[in-house]
Amino acid sequence: MNRVMSQSSFSTFDSANGAIGVRRWDGDVSSPSCVLIHGVDGSSEAWATVAAGVAGRRSLVAIDLRGRGGASMEAPWGVDAHAADVAEFVATLDGPVTLVGHSFGGHVAARFAADRPDLVDALVLVDGGPPRLIPESMTAAELADGALSNIVPNLEAKGASVEAVTSDFHSMVGEERAARPIFDVTVTISLLRAELGVAPTLPPVVPDAIVTEMRDAGLVFDESVIGEATHFSVLGDHSSAVVEALTR
Repeated sequence: MNRVMSQSSFSTFDSANGAIGVRRWDGDVSSPSCVLIHGVDGSSEAWATVAAGVAGRRSLVAIDLRGRGGASMEAPWGVDAHAADVAEFVATLDGPVTLVGHSFGGHVAARFAADRPDLVDALVLVDGGPPRLIPESMTAAELADGALSNIVPNLEAKGASVEAVTSDFHSMVGEERAARPIFDVTVTISLLRAELGVAPTLPPVVPDAIVTEMRDAGLVFDESVIGEATHFSVLGDHSSAVVEALTR
């Protein structure tokens, strides 16, 4: 990973909401650039293994959303605000991009693609983007608080803002535009979902029931399940499926 990250370059971009981080790996410029958006407590470094697999075959640009990594830690947060930040940046690039989002980043990517299809060539969602399944026994806020109880203790070590991550998780599950942006998307969608959940013993983040709901709603997309992968190993030990999606 250190070898890959040393070959990337990092800068910031000043959006109307504040600075986001921009990490670049150079590659073949004949294909649209790939813009990569990390999960709720991640950063641009989460894409290092994917970048190693792509190995110059495409230009990659990974974003640090505000509240993480080298970006501003200031509000506003939420799926809409982050999607607007990324759209501002992508508008400065040449031509439409392939937009790739993991987990929470999938919701940001889908919201951006729905709002600005002119800037997006294709949308690749990696175990995120479809609405989270909320059990009948709890509310969206309770689901978010339960997940955050495991996430928050590790945020300081990751250089992430507790306030930003908390706000963003609640946005992702509790706001209609943030929770269900995929139903507004009109560009080509590829959905890669992990067979397992955030841990091997937990249910998948994107279950069969949600995929069925998407198809019943008339949404057209390509879908594949990454066998034996967890929500996090899709960007690590099982990242070959993501690499293949970006390079085929």
